[in-house]
Amino acid sequence: MATPVHVRRGLAILLALIVGAVTNFAVSCQSVGRAVLSTHGGLPADILTAPAGVWPDAAVQWPPPHAAVLTRRGYTTRVYALRAIHTPTGFIKVPQAPDVSRIWQVTESGYPFLSFRQTIGQENWHVPVPPGHTPRQNTDDGVTIRGIAWPGRPIWPGFIGNTLCYAAAAYGVGLCLVALARFMKRSIPAGGQELGSKR
Repeated sequence: MATPVHVRRGLAILLALIVGAVTNFAVSCQSVGRAVLSTHGGLPADILTAPAGVWPDAAVQWPPPHAAVLTRRGYTTRVYALRAIHTPTGFIKVPQAPDVSRIWQVTESGYPFLSFRQTIGQENWHVPVPPGHTPRQNTDDGVTIRGIAWPGRPIWPGFIGNTLCYAAAAYGVGLCLVALARFMKRSIPAGGQELGSKR
């Protein structure tokens, strides 16, 4: 019994969406790799020379961090960094010999739309943690593949847009291949002789 046309079409669309999502993630990883290789790690040479910015994980006792943005095709990373000493009144920013170093990095990747995000947060103490302070837990929500963490948290508008673009391309290629196979089947009969040819 032949499979109904609407079922075959539905399966083809589902397969195209899966291929589109996988391609979306692969292109995202490629964008990150290309950007990092072209910038020797993807971070500014000295983040501590960057101007002050708004800390995403802001708290009253922390001074404004240094902030830098790096953008490449299919790749954007925002880096916030701070070195400080601890005093009874709070934290004071210092360039050297700090008590604590903090870094917050948000990377977004994907093409033609940014579709995946990775957030890294670290708080490293170089002296004993003062009483009453709870250090921020180090985090990295990237997807680890072969020991490397890649952006893997979907940015839904970009994720949907990219997936649909790649799925449409995959579906179009599939239609072309099916049409070509049907043409070849009509052109060459079961006996292997092309139509119109003479013995």
